[in-house]
Amino acid sequence: MPVSRPVFLTLLGTLLGLSLTYCVSSVARLQKQSLSSSECALLVEPRQRTGLILMGIMTAAKYVDTRAYNVWKTWAKHVPGKVLFFVAENTETIHPDLPLIRLKGVDDTYPPQKKSFAMVKWMAENYLDEFDWFLRADDDLYVRGEELEKFLRSLDSSRAHAIGQAGLGNSAEYGLLALGSTDNYCMGGPGVVMSRETLRLLSPHLESCLQHLLTTHEDVELGRCIRRHVGVACTWNYEMQKLFHNNQTAAKAYTGDLSEVRAAITVHPIKDPAVMRRVHVHDRAYRLQALRARRVALRTERSDVQQPTLVRIMPNSSRDLTPWDYINNNKILFCADRVNCPRHTVDLSIRTEMGDIVTQLFEEFNSNARQRGRVLQFQSLQYGYMRVEPRFGVDYVLDMILW
Repeated sequence: MPVSRPVFLTLLGTLLGLSLTYCVSSVARLQKQSLSSSECALLVEPRQRTGLILMGIMTAAKYVDTRAYNVWKTWAKHVPGKVLFFVAENTETIHPDLPLIRLKGVDDTYPPQKKSFAMVKWMAENYLDEFDWFLRADDDLYVRGEELEKFLRSLDSSRAHAIGQAGLGNSAEYGLLALGSTDNYCMGGPGVVMSRETLRLLSPHLESCLQHLLTTHEDVELGRCIRRHVGVACTWNYEMQKLFHNNQTAAKAYTGDLSEVRAAITVHPIKDPAVMRRVHVHDRAYRLQALRARRVALRTERSDVQQPTLVRIMPNSSRDLTPWDYINNNKILFCADRVNCPRHTVDLSIRTEMGDIVTQLFEEFNSNARQRGRVLQFQSLQYGYMRVEPRFGVDYVLDMILW
């Protein structure tokens, strides 16, 4: 049956319309699929990190050229990340290489609640996706970068963490800080380490927390804000008192024995720049000792390398021999060919060096104490011998009593 012209044109238009609609929808679907693939590729591709940790150091105008600059010239050069110094808006410095962040609308009012919260907010807004960890610290803190890196790499930064030395206030403040029975805060002095997840959850609530302060202590309020909006408290572990160390004798802190530094990750307080440099030299020397011990251990594993020995040269005559000094019970030293010989008390430098040697030895002895099932402890020194070889250093032979 013949089809009329209007009906034919109607059918033809319908077919063309359906075909065109199908083509357009197919192209749109393909574009959407390709866009989704690119988005998935971005999600799968790991984000590039600038470093392990971003450290924010709060300082004031009167300390920016002393304490802060000493931090920048000492331990800040040996951290696995970036160090920034946060100051008031109009602060100036005579050191152009010092990386200052001037916080708008912030002054040097103490206690520095506003400065502390503004610093944490700034780090979240500018570097949240570039670092795994974030440190809030003061300018009288010393950080052992290698130890901090070793500690943080054992933790998962994608989970919420607030790490530091837990505090509840001193005896006069106990019960007056509006803390719950299970609440605490990370003491600001030894430093507060936050994971990226903690900072992400905390950042939107910092302004609100600043408007509802219950005390004048900025570290207490920061801990309260973390507890309320992130849901985690500061680490309760007893070991944190050693790792994030706070010396209670602030006036004489770290001016004498520095043995407590070896077990610590952060050391506080160090308000004198000279003491800061002293602690830094001690830390670098300890690091050098560890590397030398590692080198010796690696050399002993090689069969083609001569093992360490105290007989380094074959003397041609008795004049070529280096005499040994005898140390009796770490008190009296018997020597020859020097001032105060043949008998005098052991010098402070020698006693300090022997103490460092004993500490290093027992750290190595007890490195696998858990597998061995026994911890060796030093009791006393019976006697020892010491000599100085100008070309090689100082040799010690020590007879120690263990238990």
